[in-house]
Amino acid sequence: MTLFEFIGIAVVAFLLIKLLHWFYVTFLKGGISTKNFCGNDKWAVITGCTSGIGQGFAEEFASKKTNLVLVSRSQDKLDELSSMLESKYEIKTMTHQMDFLKVTEDDYAALVDAVQDLNITCLVNNVGINHPIPYNFLEHSRQEVDNLINCNLFSMTNMTRAIMPLILKNPKGLIINLSSYTGYIALPMMSTYSATKAFINNFSQGLQQEYKTKGISVMSLIPFYVVSKMSKFRKPSLTVCAARRLAKDTLKKIGNSVVINPYWVHDVIFIVTNRIIPLSMSFNMALSQMKWLQKKLLFKRNKNKTKAQ
Repeated sequence: MTLFEFIGIAVVAFLLIKLLHWFYVTFLKGGISTKNFCGNDKWAVITGCTSGIGQGFAEEFASKKTNLVLVSRSQDKLDELSSMLESKYEIKTMTHQMDFLKVTEDDYAALVDAVQDLNITCLVNNVGINHPIPYNFLEHSRQEVDNLINCNLFSMTNMTRAIMPLILKNPKGLIINLSSYTGYIALPMMSTYSATKAFINNFSQGLQQEYKTKGISVMSLIPFYVVSKMSKFRKPSLTVCAARRLAKDTLKKIGNSVVINPYWVHDVIFIVTNRIIPLSMSFNMALSQMKWLQKKLLFKRNKNKTKAQ
């Protein structure tokens, strides 16, 4: 056997081992049992829960007989969701109206006062916003950028500070933070949004190390496209994950990793764009996609303006 043959066999064996490990972790390895966090008069707090990913998590927790504290901006939508969940899953719910673009310290204090007697084991920090149309950084208004940072970051850190002491009363606790695929690879023309998601990943990893001895499991989800109002995808496909599917896959993998892609197709996309093809190519692909999206959204906006006239 020549040296080149040996190197070739070693490389193939290494790649095969990596593939088998990915297959095991993705499809076979189970996470911490949800019985530690769900059912038996346990409660989960979910922000941004009236549609999309937040509603997917609400329904998934409800299906496991977990009572829910539903936190969102619209009281009407909260009441509608609460009624549906209580009727369909026979659980208890509490609603709490909060606008995370206008929230104050008094609002967080009122939330803590309302839930302090509940057996809270889970927090899902889902609420967040995106730029309505992709632009270069200086073309986004200061108010738009400030709103995005306030909603995506301060809501998460402040909700964690408010609810985590109640979770720590239990031997096991779960905190799920919604990051994004763009938290790993910067997204041109939506750089502030992308940066907030990178913050969420780092915050989650640090929080896990700080509180793992207290029984806390922290997850930072980095999905690709998911059916939601924010993504503007209305139907699931191979690459567009249904919100309920994302929630179900997440709860199967508690404790496996902090920063995680619960849906296997998104994990494949992540590996290809971050580990296989050059990073410069990934950036160029992302920039081209954002330019195309900008043209599409501007055309739609102008068309709507013309109709209104």
